[in-house]
Amino acid sequence: MPLLLVLVTPLTLVAAETTTLKDALAVGTRIRSQVSPELLFESAKKKESELVGTQLRVIRGRHLHLITDLPSSKEIDRLPQLFDAAVPLWAEYFRLEDKTVGDWKMLGVLIGDPKNFASTTLLNRVPKLPHGFSVGNWLWICEQESDYYRRHLLLHEGVHGFMNHFFGFCGPNWYMEGLAELLGTHSWDEKTKTLTLPYFPEHRDIVPLWGRIRILNDLRNKNQSRNIESVLTMSFDGADNTPSYAWSWALAAFLNGHPLYGDLLCDAVVDVSLPHAEFTRRFRSKLEAIQSGRVHVDWNDFLDRLEYGYDFQRNVIKDLTPGKPLKDAAPEITIQVDQGWQNAGILVEKGKKYRFQAEGRFQLAQEGRKIWWSESGGVTIRYYQGRPLGLLLGAVLSGQKGGKFDLFPIGDATTWTAPESGTLFFRINDTPSELQDNSGTVVVKIQAGL
Repeated sequence: MPLLLVLVTPLTLVAAETTTLKDALAVGTRIRSQVSPELLFESAKKKESELVGTQLRVIRGRHLHLITDLPSSKEIDRLPQLFDAAVPLWAEYFRLEDKTVGDWKMLGVLIGDPKNFASTTLLNRVPKLPHGFSVGNWLWICEQESDYYRRHLLLHEGVHGFMNHFFGFCGPNWYMEGLAELLGTHSWDEKTKTLTLPYFPEHRDIVPLWGRIRILNDLRNKNQSRNIESVLTMSFDGADNTPSYAWSWALAAFLNGHPLYGDLLCDAVVDVSLPHAEFTRRFRSKLEAIQSGRVHVDWNDFLDRLEYGYDFQRNVIKDLTPGKPLKDAAPEITIQVDQGWQNAGILVEKGKKYRFQAEGRFQLAQEGRKIWWSESGGVTIRYYQGRPLGLLLGAVLSGQKGGKFDLFPIGDATTWTAPESGTLFFRINDTPSELQDNSGTVVVKIQAGL
């Protein structure tokens, strides 16, 4: 997987702490002025002179000159065009002005067969790896079976080069690789020649061989999910770092997509020159300060239902206020079927029995003019996570399980004994990517002490 070599060995290059984007850009300028030329390799012109008499060729764009041994094709030849389209989007993400970016360039090598480069020095300092590598203003990617994943690797390595050039550093591994994954995962519209990033994949067929969501769901099913702290401190030194890249993408995508945390990743770029432990400490502190550390509940809910096309806006838990004990009267709680977990405002007590009765007919999906109707018992024509679609679910959030919902089925009616004390939540069982075509409500009556 992608690997970044730090160009600057004397960390004393950064003497002052950065507090603004302007400060961070100044650090990048200072570092570039002090990097010895040999670390940036020879000039592109000299490198290209080595191509004479070989089957290698150069494809040129505004921001990327790409050397490759692969034959001409539509997908290969437009890679610099794709890169050129990405640069202003990266600049927009980091809030850089166009004049700051200017005609910044990277020099890339796309490798079909390493033997074709034997007569050149283009691979002399490149480790053997199956995916990509970058250092300074150079990047290398190996040919892939998927057009999408080839583009993804190119953009991933480009983000490393972009951050190193303009900010001097990329931060600790989880941040460096998380941003490269976030800003490398993309959608390309061939008809309009439009690039979209950051992009949360809507379907696995759009991103063949990318595999991040599959990896994470496999780990979840094996009870090997990571909490946020373990992502912030995970190692990239294993024989197979693929899961680490998946986790770094997951955290970056979660923070970027959730309305409460969207600015944190971008804003943290002002701290990339700090020692990695201090960078992470500051980031953790800012994250924990948002609504008393509710991020752990949001993260666990995201991982528990991670799917392609995840709808952040509809799955946001709007209210985490602790519930109050249920009084003698049986309250009625109205649940919106197009939203994620919804707070009932009730504290259930460990060991106490509760009776739930639900009423309501609602739209569960729409395909053209055909509407799928459901009641709170769900429809068995389709299942999600082993339960009928549309089934009314309850959950207890107690704080005793690291901010995880303890889920139980309700359906039309059920009697249930609380396994622990905590706040009661409801939602219907549906994929987090398909709530937009739901419509209607379910009314739940609750009685205690039966």
